[in-house]
Amino acid sequence: MVDAWTSLKNKFGRQVDLKYIFPGLFSDQDTGLANSGTSGGADQKKPITANGHKDATNDLDQVKKWWTETPTANIGLACAASGIVVVDPDTYKPTFAWDQFRVEKGIDVIKTLTQRSARGGWHYIFAAQADTKYPGSLAVEVDVKHKGYIMLAPSKFEGKVYAWHNDDDIADAPDWIKAKAPVRNVATIAPQVDELTIADVSGPMFVEQARIDKALDAIPAAELDYGDWVKVGMGLCHETMGEESGLALWDQWSRQDPRYKGGDDLAKRWAKFTVGSDNPVTMRSIFEMAKARKPDYLLPDWAAGWVYNKALMEFHQLATGHSIKPGAFNAKFTRMPECYAAERTASMLVLRHMRTVANTMFWPCDDRIIGHRGLDYVNVFQRHDVTPVAPMTLDAELAVQTILEHAYSLVADPAEAELLLTFLAYVYQNPGKRVRWAIVLFGIQGNGKSFWVELMKRLMGHNAGEVAGTTVSQRFTGWAVNKLFIAIEEIRVPSDSKSSICSPANFRTRACVRCL
Repeated sequence: MVDAWTSLKNKFGRQVDLKYIFPGLFSDQDTGLANSGTSGGADQKKPITANGHKDATNDLDQVKKWWTETPTANIGLACAASGIVVVDPDTYKPTFAWDQFRVEKGIDVIKTLTQRSARGGWHYIFAAQADTKYPGSLAVEVDVKHKGYIMLAPSKFEGKVYAWHNDDDIADAPDWIKAKAPVRNVATIAPQVDELTIADVSGPMFVEQARIDKALDAIPAAELDYGDWVKVGMGLCHETMGEESGLALWDQWSRQDPRYKGGDDLAKRWAKFTVGSDNPVTMRSIFEMAKARKPDYLLPDWAAGWVYNKALMEFHQLATGHSIKPGAFNAKFTRMPECYAAERTASMLVLRHMRTVANTMFWPCDDRIIGHRGLDYVNVFQRHDVTPVAPMTLDAELAVQTILEHAYSLVADPAEAELLLTFLAYVYQNPGKRVRWAIVLFGIQGNGKSFWVELMKRLMGHNAGEVAGTTVSQRFTGWAVNKLFIAIEEIRVPSDSKSSICSPANFRTRACVRCL
């Protein structure tokens, strides 16, 4: 993406001067305009320009300026300004009706410039016909992009890359793009049965208010572009058959957005929505938007905070850090009213909507879910805090003085005693920070060396451990797993025999482990 203009020239040839492009968010962790205020989970298909895709231009100087400032930005193409219309079937979604649409319209081979989207769908790029109004979609999960924009190869999204599928010329838009297909969808495919059960999905769903509220709560209005904001309004209008209750829902939800212009503006837009059109935007679109942003938004309240560990095949509670097998999960929750109503076990009821993780990871921070190399992991680190005494009582001050006196009596050199105290304090106060050296205390038996081990175990709880000296000479280092502090007791050389020498070689290779 360093030379966006060259990339376009290679694909559009002489027509490149007619194409209007703009920079979009990118996947990499670089700094710069495109990454400002975003994280790895941000919508990387958003424009980064002030006015979105409306700032798209074919001014070569402006294009060079954008990509000089942000060389890793994605490439966005404004469709209408560029004179193109794009058919965008999301063939990676199980409910897509693209194949069905092609059969009904007799569409065999499509010869035009085509690219593969990052998620595995397709972009069929056609030259738009002048003064032609195109529908927003042709069938379920088959969108038509004309008023909006698309990303162009080699843009990135969710760690994957857009790629050109062919080098065909851009064909004129065929008549079937203007046609509105019967909005139908394959609902179920019975095993070993040739017939497809077709469900009509063009009517209202008549879902309960609580489910609508959950979906709207999962969609942050402030993060949507204008097109998606309107889509939410259209879906609510369709579901409520244009009644004022739907407008009130749209208005209440829109007030979260700093761009909110008032109820009159919404009412004017609402009045333009058509109820009963052949190919409407329905609540299903709103549910898809909610699921894309918050996959577990439909979970019952009693399942909130649970995730499913695919590697261990366990349910994990984020708040408490404990895991249980599906059988135990069912025993705990299957008696809930939602399970009785659906006639399903708890695990079957929630797995469809529950967030899944690849496995567990120990990472000293308060985040419960850790993203690593494109996968999500449960963070099994649990902080063990000790409440400070405030204000300090006389007994507390005497206790502190006793500990300090023990340090100075155990270690004769005051500087080394301070080093011991500083080391222990740093490890406790900075969980996760690597200390690449250790303190070794040696002396006669019973002089109080183990006191410091017990003190750290009280302070750090399950994050501190203690092992025997013979353990660290073994091949495996499982004793250091999920620990922030390790104390090794009784390191000694009982004889000159090589086999009896306690060697902490394995221990020393683990730079992230602390020892005493």
